[in-house]
Amino acid sequence: AFAGATVHDFFNWLSVLVLLPLEVASGYLYRLTKLVIDSFNLQTGADAPDLLKVITEPLTKNIIE
Repeated sequence: AFAGATVHDFFNWLSVLVLLPLEVASGYLYRLTKLVIDSFNLQTGADAPDLLKVITEPLTKNIIE
């Protein structure tokens, strides 16, 4: 378990070392996540759907069929 936790920690640190400078230099992650969120056509306010349901519904429909 300790070895698995160590590998996980190193993965997290390497991700930060790669993705943080990339984001600071270019704003790539912000633009990518904005594009993904905009593609869901989410509504705000009282009529807002459950975010997890919006993301998983297409996959679950395919599994049920």
